[in-house]
Amino acid sequence: MVELTKSNNEQIVAEASAGFDIDKALNTTGFAAFLAEYHDAETVDMKNGAEVEKRLEVFGAMEKVKTEMRSIFSAEIQKDMGLSLGPQELAAVDKHIMEIAIRDTGEFLKLNDRIKKFRELPIQNSAYEDQIASIGKSADLKILLEEKRATRETVGTARKYSGFGGTARYGFMHLKMAFKGMINIEETLMSKFSEGYNPGNDYKQFTAEWDQFQKDRAAVNSYQEKYENVGLDSRKMDNILTSVDGDIKEIENLLESMTNLEELKKSVGTSFDALKKELVGGVAQISEVREAIQNYAADQLLKMVNSDSFETRKEAQKLLEKWGAASGTTETGIDPLGKINAVEYQGKIDKAIQNRASEIMMEKVLAADLGTNPLTKMEKVLEPFLAEEKLGSLGTKETKEFIAKSIKEVAGNLGTENANKIKKMMLARILAKIQN
Repeated sequence: MVELTKSNNEQIVAEASAGFDIDKALNTTGFAAFLAEYHDAETVDMKNGAEVEKRLEVFGAMEKVKTEMRSIFSAEIQKDMGLSLGPQELAAVDKHIMEIAIRDTGEFLKLNDRIKKFRELPIQNSAYEDQIASIGKSADLKILLEEKRATRETVGTARKYSGFGGTARYGFMHLKMAFKGMINIEETLMSKFSEGYNPGNDYKQFTAEWDQFQKDRAAVNSYQEKYENVGLDSRKMDNILTSVDGDIKEIENLLESMTNLEELKKSVGTSFDALKKELVGGVAQISEVREAIQNYAADQLLKMVNSDSFETRKEAQKLLEKWGAASGTTETGIDPLGKINAVEYQGKIDKAIQNRASEIMMEKVLAADLGTNPLTKMEKVLEPFLAEEKLGSLGTKETKEFIAKSIKEVAGNLGTENANKIKKMMLARILAKIQN
């Protein structure tokens, strides 16, 4: 995170702006030279204190704005294209910022405000994340809330049935009476079962009655285990209910706070993305940067295609794909492949990779001394190519077909000596295995 500290210029301007005085401002180190850059330098109204003060503010912010925009542009170009801006391009960024200031002082000051906001939003977002983390996990809070609500229901039921006795034990005595028919249900159901009862068409009804009975009995048992033997009078139960109600309200408030914080965090993220897009898009206006990127991409790809290194030629394919993707996704507005015909370059890369692959296979096969275990040794020679999943723009299937075709061509170019005959046989066996 870039720390928003005051630059030397900002400090000077802050001192000059205190009880603003035109004479004091004009004597500020470097300010007169800065004013001379304006197109109206010779005609500017030196009685217009507001205009001079505004330009003094621009002068104070200039170096920080340049630094920030160089950082923002460089980071985005590096992320999207894997390229670094050199001194010449960074100087062009500085020139671009200066041009904005001279052309439209108000626009420059808006840019300065946007940069400050751009740096502040991640800090704000991090603060929301910390607050959310301090509350806890939403899932855990929801589980705790359900537990508290269950306790509230259980104690509330005991309180409801406590009657004149005023105790939980007395309440559950009444509660058990409410389920007094359960024993009869159980006896009836078990009687049917013990008599070899064949439910037939009544099977669904039978199982439903049995399941409901088990649930009812489990509920009463649960109440009894928790509270029947605990000496809670009505006053203590009221205290428990008050405490539990307070816990429930607190958890509900925490969940609501978490929801609000998540919404705020989302809003900050949306604002940051929009601001970043607005700031980063400005780099496309700098022709020197755009030209440098496009020239580098074209020169680099051509250099890699013409390299003798097989790996370098494969790397050219990766870069073409990377820069092609950046063309449609980067927020800079710069197409790194803007100076080349991507389809034509793809053809060049494919040809370069395939030609070099064929050459290397021929060189390795010719140089191979098979001796004992000839098949294993030949497979070792061709192993790097047999393992290839992608060559240039070829997919897996097409790559395998190309390798097979190349092996056939290599075998066809071998002589008729016994050593070469052995090599041909080994190559034929490898082809049979990969084409199986």
